[in-house]
Formats: sequence, structure tokens, C-alpha cells
Amino acid sequence: MKIALAEGLPGRLAIGAGAATALLALALVVGAVLVISRGVPDAVPPAPDSLVAFRLQMPAESGELTGALVERPLFWSSRRPVEAEETVVEEPRQRGPDPFDKATLAGIFVSGPDSGVILRLGGERNRVLVGDDMAGWQLVSLTPDSATFVRLQGGEERVLKLEHALVAAPIREPSGDAGTEADSQRNPDE
Repeated sequence: MKIALAEGLPGRLAIGAGAATALLALALVVGAVLVISRGVPDAVPPAPDSLVAFRLQMPAESGELTGALVERPLFWSSRRPVEAEETVVEEPRQRGPDPFDKATLAGIFVSGPDSGVILRLGGERNRVLVGDDMAGWQLVSLTPDSATFVRLQGGEERVLKLEHALVAAPIREPSGDAGTEADSQRNPDE
């Protein structure tokens, strides 16, 4: 028995379609046999540390970078490089007395949303909050043991370190009966 196929391109297309259908049917049969014979694999629980959420801490100076990214989105076709601004170099002027010559950092405080420092200036204590000005200087940042001020005119930076009081440990003179007391507390098995 001979099957009559059309000659030429339609005949070749019919043979190709039949072969593709046969391969698909074979793949379905083999897949079904594998699924039935092997069963369902056991579930793998996730590692405990992969479920822990971490709070991201952005550096304080990242605010400028984030603002620049929002203003100039990364993948816009109209994005162009930032043009550098001309910097004018000013000659150093004769400045008045430095307020930090006689200032010492006496303490650092945080009270709710407010934080700042306690400065000792000439025997007088002054509280300065972050962002406040003091004699032409602005308190810009705090660490647990220092405060950073920036000059409003010129951008000069000054870091004051917190002075810690040194407390000397009392020195005890050994008493004559101290040795006997230590000997009486010693374990006799030693």
C-alpha cells in the first residue's frame, strides 16, 4: 500500500509536520513515564539565614547622591554628563580669633529628634544642636566621641574630640593579714 503524497514543497512540509508531531508524542510519553516512575521529589526547606531581613544603613552623605539619581534617572536617553562648575579660589583672608582655641567638647547628647554637643568656652557651658551656628561655624555631624564643625565661609572643617576624665584606680597597700586570709580561702586539695 502506497500513500500518495503531493510532490514538491507541500509534500516535504507534510513529512516535516508528521515527524515533528511524532517527536512531540514521543517526548510526552517519555516524560509521563519518568514522572510516574520517579515520583515527586522531596521539598528542600530554605536555609534559616536566607529568611532573615536586614535593615540597610545608608551613609549620611548618600542623600546628595540619591537626589542626583532622582533628578537625572540612569537610563533616560536625554541623560548627559554633569558639567563641572568653575571653582573660584579665594585668597585666605585675615580671620578673627578661632573660637575653638579655648573650646573643649564636654559632652554629646541625643534627646529624641534633637542631638548636639555641650561645649565649654571660657568656663561657660553652651549647648549647640546639629545644624546650629556658633561664631561662624556650623555643627554638621556627631560620632560617639567627636563633633565636626564646618566654617560657613570657606568650608573649613574642624573636629573636636570628646575629653574623657581619667579616673585612677585606688591603690591598696597589702595588709599583714591579707596573706593569711587568702591562704584560708584556698582549696586544701590544691
